[in-house]
Amino acid sequence: MIKLTDSQRTLNRMSRIIKALLLISKIENDQYLKQEHIQMNALLDEVLEEIEERLNEREIKLYKHFYEDYTFGPCNKTLLFTMFMNLVNNAIKYNRPGGSLMITTRKVEGKFQVEIKDTGIGMEKVELPSIFDRFKRLNKSKADGYGLGLPIVKTIAGFHQIEVLVDSEPDIGTVFTLKFKG
Repeated sequence: MIKLTDSQRTLNRMSRIIKALLLISKIENDQYLKQEHIQMNALLDEVLEEIEERLNEREIKLYKHFYEDYTFGPCNKTLLFTMFMNLVNNAIKYNRPGGSLMITTRKVEGKFQVEIKDTGIGMEKVELPSIFDRFKRLNKSKADGYGLGLPIVKTIAGFHQIEVLVDSEPDIGTVFTLKFKG
């Protein structure tokens, strides 16, 4: 019975990895349509509603600073939802219990940007260039994850011509800034 359970677990893990790699491949090969126009703050609210329970479980405080809204398009709403979900999930996963998560929307130098900032474990500056590499996991202590979340983020951002910047400091936290064209 244990072998069967282990085999099922391995099969599920491989299935999730294959689905993530297929998603990246489909995006890179322009197999998704960009036909929607979305209100960015409404999309972020959908993501935050989805993760509310995880925030409560980890006692992480959410700070929303939506200073400006932005109509973005043409785009693929489902892909953008996935991109933000991956970033917010990481901000929760690598945060400390009782920490905080801050999401800010605003225009800077005429460009709309979304900032996702956590008070988590952070990363060394030398690690930052490789965080978007497939299967790269910097924090080996976390059992869940396959090192594909941030490559998916980068691929979706590239598909939508969104610039992704990251800054991080060990034991302080990480900030992802997404800058939208136009």
